[in-house]
Amino acid sequence: MGSDNVLVKLYYDRGFVGVKTIDRSHHGSIRFLIAEKLLSRVINDAEGNSVFDTDCGNFAEIWSKGDSVYFRFVWLESYPENSVRGYVQIVSVPEDKIAGLLDTHAPLRYLYTPPPRSAKIDASRAQATLRRILRHRRIKHAFSKAMRDCFAWPEEEITLMDDGSYNFYFVTKSGFPRNGGLILSEASRQGHHCFYYSVHT
Repeated sequence: MGSDNVLVKLYYDRGFVGVKTIDRSHHGSIRFLIAEKLLSRVINDAEGNSVFDTDCGNFAEIWSKGDSVYFRFVWLESYPENSVRGYVQIVSVPEDKIAGLLDTHAPLRYLYTPPPRSAKIDASRAQATLRRILRHRRIKHAFSKAMRDCFAWPEEEITLMDDGSYNFYFVTKSGFPRNGGLILSEASRQGHHCFYYSVHT
């Protein structure tokens, strides 16, 4: 199981659905009981409104989006001197699997894999710029860092296009922002000359 993956266990229990999560960072959660009627309401809500629930001092926000049901758990623990610590965990399970659980009452295990934290990049329309970059070791390194750091926009799709020299023009699928530039700059940092890319919208 990857470090960010979460095993979600769901089972039916007399009008409630018990949910447990297991991951490498936090190991296993306690059981969270959600009323069957509440989950049914989420699945049948065409507008994707959130519902909230609490169990044993923990909290959950539940909503439906696309073909999945999302759970945002706030897992809390009490400590001495009236202090509380915890963490937030967001997982999703395909809606049809939840509906199947409610219909058959058969236990369900689902491995949730988080979506990529960066946008999907299409550089097929920027071949001339890429060829120039590949001939320059330090600019190639700056471009590699830009692909890692500059587009941390989950579920976005970005198309890069040639824009002269080592720069790119880009458009987004979502339209937020609609377009912009990935621009190469030079600077002196701690006495060393360096290249870096930044996004301009």
